[in-house]
This record gives sequence, structure tokens and C-alpha cells, in this order.
Amino acid sequence: RHPRSTPLYSSAASDVYKRQVHGDFMKGMLTWSIFVLLVICFCRGEPMDLSHLKYIEKIDPRKVSQFIETTILDFLPRTKGNDNTCFNQTLHYINRFMTERSILTLLGYTGRNVNELGDYFGCQKHYGKHFQVLAYYLRTPILTNGFCLPDLCESVDLVGFVPVLKAFIANLIGVNPAYIGVYIIDTKSVVNETSKLTAGGIVTYTLYSLALFFVIVGSIISFTLKVKQDSNMNNKGTDSDSSPTPVSGDLMNRPERNVGQYEDLLKKISECFSAPKIVRDILYGANEVDKNLNILNGVRVLSMGWIIVGHVFQVVAGNVLYNAQEYAQAVSKRRAYSFYLGSTVSVDVFFFLTGFLGILVCTHLLETSRIHKALTVLMLYLHRFLRLLPIYGICILSVVYLLPTWSQGPFYYKTVSPAANCKDYWYLAILYVNNFIKVDKICLGWGWYLSNDFQMYLLIPLICILFSMRKMYGWMAIGFLTLASIVAQIIVIIYYDIQFAVLDGLKEEFGTEYYIKTYCRILPFLVGIAFAWMYLEYKKNRENPSFLNKINTLIQESPIIRYILYVVGFAIMWVCVFLCYDFYKPGHSKNTFENVMYLIFSRPGFVIGLMCCIYPAFLGKARALQAILGNEFWSCLGKLTFAAYLFHPLVIVFSIFSAEEPYYFKGVNLIFTGVEAFVLTYLVSFFLAVVIEYPFVLLSKQFLRPGRKRAPEKIQDGEKHQQPIHPSLQTIT
Repeated sequence: RHPRSTPLYSSAASDVYKRQVHGDFMKGMLTWSIFVLLVICFCRGEPMDLSHLKYIEKIDPRKVSQFIETTILDFLPRTKGNDNTCFNQTLHYINRFMTERSILTLLGYTGRNVNELGDYFGCQKHYGKHFQVLAYYLRTPILTNGFCLPDLCESVDLVGFVPVLKAFIANLIGVNPAYIGVYIIDTKSVVNETSKLTAGGIVTYTLYSLALFFVIVGSIISFTLKVKQDSNMNNKGTDSDSSPTPVSGDLMNRPERNVGQYEDLLKKISECFSAPKIVRDILYGANEVDKNLNILNGVRVLSMGWIIVGHVFQVVAGNVLYNAQEYAQAVSKRRAYSFYLGSTVSVDVFFFLTGFLGILVCTHLLETSRIHKALTVLMLYLHRFLRLLPIYGICILSVVYLLPTWSQGPFYYKTVSPAANCKDYWYLAILYVNNFIKVDKICLGWGWYLSNDFQMYLLIPLICILFSMRKMYGWMAIGFLTLASIVAQIIVIIYYDIQFAVLDGLKEEFGTEYYIKTYCRILPFLVGIAFAWMYLEYKKNRENPSFLNKINTLIQESPIIRYILYVVGFAIMWVCVFLCYDFYKPGHSKNTFENVMYLIFSRPGFVIGLMCCIYPAFLGKARALQAILGNEFWSCLGKLTFAAYLFHPLVIVFSIFSAEEPYYFKGVNLIFTGVEAFVLTYLVSFFLAVVIEYPFVLLSKQFLRPGRKRAPEKIQDGEKHQQPIHPSLQTIT
């Protein structure tokens, strides 16, 4: 009952009414939170019906290996009276080694079972050539076998064996042969063609050397100028009393003034390349402007770790496994593996951070810049482009010219494909349009993120200007972009019949037409912008009784509200990551509605759940969470995130594809491989940040950042000082 309807309306009755409404709201939220927790806790974990995995369990390794051994010789081309054919040379080696009863036969280097590759390097040592037979169901590898033949043999000699093996495998697992892909790869020839250091590789190593040289020289010059400055300060202090009277006029001071200007410019440039200064900034340079935002460092690093672990799982699952049957059973019957499959939402955390921190930085610069807003926006764009270009370019060069030369092995030929794409379409990557042009030949499979991120960043200054003109214009822009993204996703999903399954016979259109498109990935970015405006309202207009400030006040003053946010936020994140497991229960019929709903709202839902958990820390609450995720340890690693994102696939590929035998799939092995990749990635990133990334970032900040308005010299007593919001520009990842 509303208090105004009672005859005895008073302020006391209004307070009673507010407490009643507040209590009813708390009870309702608490009831729904408990219900969600009960649903989550008692949700049954039944086996998933992954179509591509159930066929792996049907494969009998002994039958396949026996079929390959007894059949492959029948399909080698034969030429009478010529000993220089693959077939005749193979028979010659077999007869000779059987006569000599030697163990070191060429066929002795052949894998004796499915998913066994034999001795790759032993085959090459005895003038043989190592081949791989790869069989795929749709796009998932289901078996492989390695065998050694004479050096005269080529992949063309084994073409006739492919349809026979395809029909045999299809009959063995009971599927249509059209769904089976069989490939025979001459791993030795592929690796030998790319393992040689080319002119491009020499140029890439030269660029690394030059960058290191500049850092060394910059460190020496910076140290020398600092010593000179300190000595001048000491001399000025001792000679201040006995200094001579200067000559009248300004003629004698001009050369000295010019020298001082040159020294000042040299000091600025040398400090950008000074290794001690860069290392100090990485290790100890914390955000002193708004310490409440330091919690984002922990979020950034943990999300990057989740990306690395998820990519380790994808590379392992997409490569040859020694125990493919155990992998199929484990992934299909354990909900825990959804943690790896759901790691794709961690990328959306970085889209959120781009929107959230980008709005804070851009708003501050537009308010404090001394130049025109249009020029400020152009300088922001140029700074962003130049900030990404050096380390992105060196990553592309490393993938094209260096990665194929770093190792050899039966799997290392897989590093050739991304290098070939980058040789032809590298310019699309550095222009950040490769998610729309030549998407089937994309340079760096993980480079789509940078294109999305840069395209989203282009919207930030425009949205800031609309919001500064009138807040309603900014919110209308966010609403329009949200509605446009939802409509576009619905059209794409229905038109291409895209399913949200990550490994269930994934369609190619899922990646090329949905996953890498900016209009399909922009919702978490828009969520970040909305929370940024909410936070700005708290920091700058705290006394304004707006709707956003009422929410901020309620969160800040009510512990119950905060606890409910923690529970609800965690539940939302849990559902968005692990819900896909339950959609694969036997007998569960997939329908278009639930598929569209999950694909559209799972990613923005995850970041909303994350913000429910950490937003109280922005308001000065959640001290325990702030102490854990806001620690300086995370601040150090957070500054290396961009380099870590670019180079972590190189570390993973080098580690896994350099192996001589297939990966043995086991939960513990997967954890140790992920930890190893994480540690090595950040060690490599630290070197790259010091030598390549940070020098150019500091240069662009030094010469491209718009000048700020001069701050007032004094603040009157009693006047409230508003602390400016200017977080670090390390917001790309």
C-alpha cells in the first residue's frame, strides 16, 4: 500500500514504506539466488552425445594398421625394367634387410599401430622419407599412421591408396565415405622446404638485433645524461654564490639554449629506449590515479591464462593423439572439460575492457585536451595504430620466416600453412580488415581479435562526443548498436544454420561468417561502455540524484546487495560456460530458439556476470577481492598481456608440434602443458615488451598525445577536489 493513500501521510510513513519495499526486494533476490544455486548444484552431468567423438571409439587400431601394412604396397606404381621406382626400391630394401636379418629396416621406422608414427629421424638418417596418413571425420582427426619408404617415393605415388583407405575407414565406423577425408603428407619434403633460413628470416633477425641495439644505446645515453644532470645540479649548488654576472643581452645564451633543447629532446627519446626505465615501469609502475581499477589487472591476466589453456586444449585435440579413444570418453562424459571448451568467452572480457577503459581514457582526454576535438580524435587513432603496429608486425614476420625454421618433426609441417597465408595477405592484418576480406586466407588465426578490437575502438571517440553533447544521445547510440548486433546475429545464425557447439562437427561458416565478425562480437564491448558511464557517474557526479547514482549508492551501502551480486554474477558466468554441456544430453533435441539465445547472449552475459562480481570493488568495497586481484603482481603481468596474446600461439605450436610422438591425452598432462605454455609465454613477452613494444608505446605517448589544459594552481578551502580518471593506456588486451 502506497503511503500517499493513507490519510496520515508523513515522512516517517514514507521511510517505513521504503524499508518494506527494500526488504521485499531483498527477500525476492535472495530467494531467486538460492533457487539458481540449487539448480546448478543438482544439475545432472550426463554423457554428451558428441557426434565426432563417438566414431573414434569404433576404430579398431589393429585392423587399421594391418590393413595399411598389407595393402599399401599393392597401390605403389610399378614400371617393368626400371629399378628407380618407389615400388621396386621398396621391395629391394625389404628383400635386402630381410636377407641380412637387420633390425634397422626402413619398415622398422614405421608405426606399428594406429596413432603411432614410428621413428621420424631414424627414417631420415637411413635415406628414407617419412609419410603420414591422416584420416578426418568432418574436420576432426580420428586416426593417423606414420610409415617410412625409400627416398625416391613421392606423395603422388600413394594417390591410389587414398580412396581404398577412405572406404575401409568409412565401412569400419559406419559412416558415409563423403564425410571421411584421407591425406598422405610427405613430412620430410614439407619441412625441408621451409626449414631453411631465407632472406626474410635474415631480415627478421636483423630487426630483432636493431631493436636490441637501440635499447642498449638508449640505456647508455639515458644513464649518461642522468649522470651529467646530477653533476650539473651539484655544481650549480656549489657555484651559486660565486657565479659571474651575465653579459647584457641574450646573445651569449642562444647557443647554450639550443644545446639544452637538443639535450632535452635526446633525453626524451633515450628514455623511451632505456631498458632500466622500462623494466621499472613494468615491475613497479602501478596506477596511482584510481587504485580501485587495479583489480582489472588480475582480471586481465587470468583471462589471458584462460585463453592460453583453451588454445592448448584446442591444439592438442586438433592434433594426433596417442590415446584418441580415451580422449573421446573423457570429453564426452566429464563436465569439467567444458572449462576448456568455454574458454572462448575470455576473449570477450578483453572486448569489455576495451570499451570500459577506452571510454574512461577518451573522456578524460577530450575534457583536458588543448586542441580541437577532431584533431584529438585523429591523434588517438594514430596513437592506437602505431602502438600496435611494431610488435604485431614482428609477430607476423616471426610466423612467416622464423617459426618453420625453429624445429623439425613429424608434426612440424603444420606450421607452414599460417606462414603461407601471411606471405600473401599480411597487409590485411596490419590494416585490421582481415575479418572481412579474405577470411578463408586469414593471416594469423588469432589476429581476428586485433581487427575486431581496433574496429570497436574507432567507435569510442564518436560515442564519447555524443555522450558529451547529451547523455541521451550516447545511450541511444548504445541501444541502436545493441539492436543492430542482435538482428545481424539472428540473420547470420539462421541463414548459415550455425550451431554453438565448439567441436561437434563445426561448420566453416561458424568461423568465417559469425565468430570473427565485429557486428557479432560487439555486445561485450557495449556492456563495457555502459559500465564505464555508470562508474563515471559515481566518480564525477556523485551528488547528482540520477538513476545510476542510486544504483551505485545501493551497492555501496548494502552488504546484502553486494552478496547477491556475487552469487548471481558467479551463477551467470557458470551457466554461460558450462550450459553447453547439457545441450548434448542423449535425446535432447536442438531447436533454433535456444541455439540463437545461447549464441547471442552467452558472451555479453558472461561479462555482465563478471561485473556483478567485481563492480563493488570499483566503489571501494570487496576489500578481499581487491587485495587478491589488485595486487602489484598482477599489475606487472597485466602490462605484458598484449605481447602474450600475440606470441602465445607460437609458444604452444613450437612446444606441441616439435614432439616426435603423438600427445598422450590426460587431465594432468593437459594442466602441466597449460602451465608450461603460460610461464614460457610471459617470459617471452617480457623480453618483447622491453625490446619492441614499450619503446614505441613511449615514443607515441611522448609525441602523439594531445596536450592537456593547464590545471588550476590553487584549490579554495572547502572546495571538493575531484580526482581525474586517467587509467593506463595498456587496454588493448
